[in-house]
Amino acid sequence: MIVSGRVEVYSVALDGKDVQLNALTAGECFGVCNLLADTELETVLRCGEETEVLYIPKAVLLACMERDAGLAMRYAALCNRKLQFLLRRIELLTMQSCRGRLIAHLLERQDEKGVVRLAGSREDLARRLGMSRAALFRELSVLQSMGAVSVDGNSITVEDRPLLEELLYHPSNTK
Repeated sequence: MIVSGRVEVYSVALDGKDVQLNALTAGECFGVCNLLADTELETVLRCGEETEVLYIPKAVLLACMERDAGLAMRYAALCNRKLQFLLRRIELLTMQSCRGRLIAHLLERQDEKGVVRLAGSREDLARRLGMSRAALFRELSVLQSMGAVSVDGNSITVEDRPLLEELLYHPSNTK
């Protein structure tokens, strides 16, 4: 569990290219899907800043779950959320267009005011979306010129959600 700081989780392909899957902050856990597996699942982690981590050995956590059904159910719910998150990430990363990946990310991550605050740099966002930094800047520029988003420092504001949804779900209908 992350006590303080930020940890970035990566998947590394056979060709050595890495794709950022997630950025975790204080209170979030990693490595939870290995708990009941016989084999270890390799996870590539990088600290985005000075970070403190609490390590709980498997045997201790399993013993606690055997005694506390509520804890076991919360673990199952956490695994379910992680699975749903990873399925969305796979869907996002398998999208063919950079624009589609960016739009899907913005629509998913915006807060109630339509603002997406970047946890790291734009280069981190590009890596997370599986695109080059140049492609990210190009797509942000296009979306800004359409009036769909505005960019201010480490914040991207969704200005026209219906337009973004149209671009995402029906890209051939828009110019």
